[in-house]
Order: sequence, then C-alpha cells, then structure tokens
Amino acid sequence: MGLKRLAAYGATWFFWGASYLAIREIVAVAPPFLAAGFRFAVAGFALYLWSRLRGSPRPSGTQFRWSAILGLLRFSINYACLFWAEQRVASGYAAIIAATIPMWIFLGEWLILRAIRPAPIAIAGIVCGMAGTSLVVLPGSAGGSLDRASLVLL
Repeated sequence: MGLKRLAAYGATWFFWGASYLAIREIVAVAPPFLAAGFRFAVAGFALYLWSRLRGSPRPSGTQFRWSAILGLLRFSINYACLFWAEQRVASGYAAIIAATIPMWIFLGEWLILRAIRPAPIAIAGIVCGMAGTSLVVLPGSAGGSLDRASLVLL
C-alpha cells in the first residue's frame, strides 16, 4: 500500500475520531440541536459555494427540495440524536457505536430489502462485529452504567 493511501487512511481515522470528541466538547457548552444544525448549515453552505465556484449549475427547485428532505431526514435526525446522546455518553462509545452503521446497512439490505445473499463468512463477520461492539457497551464495561436511552439513539 502506498504512502499516500496510508496517509489518507490515517487522516480519515484521525478526523473521523476527532469529530466525536469535538461534538462532545460542543454539547458541553451549547444546546445539541443548535450545534448540530449550525454544523451542517455551515457545511452545506460551504459545499454549495464550492460547487458554484467550480462551475456547477444551480440546483433546480425539485433537486433543492429533495436535498432538503434528505438533509432533514438523514443528517438532522441522525446527527441530532448523536449530539443529544453525546451529552450522556463518552465520545469513544459514540464513535464505536457509529462504526456499526455499515453492519446495520448490510443487515437491512439482506433481511429487509432482500437485495443481497451474503456468504457465510460475511454473516460470521457481522456476528463477530456486533458481538464485539456489544461487549464494549454492555453495562459495567465502562466501569459504571451507560445511559440506555442514549445508547438506543446512537
């Protein structure tokens, strides 16, 4: 694996992990929903500005409407829950639980959508991943109790 690729992975891991710590710090001083909304409003504006400066056309009304709906459902609800939960759960636990998102997507595609037929080794990997995550967040594993409502929202 090339040095550039390793550096890219390292940067992704660092910034991804640091974002959970940053969320933990911001919700200590600001309301969680305001913090989440501000973060994504700024990010959305920056991306819009960047795409316009690069020559992308303005989105149509339909594109804008569906983007707003997707943003509300995907980012606002998901990240509002994350920001709220990080008032009560350590950022490391939030990051670990968020890392299970690909497993949930896999399970949804397999069991709900029936879009894939996984190999036994893939199922074994999902079981091991979920078991490991469960062991980390079980009550008592943190030396104390974890807020169950926050864990469910995460």
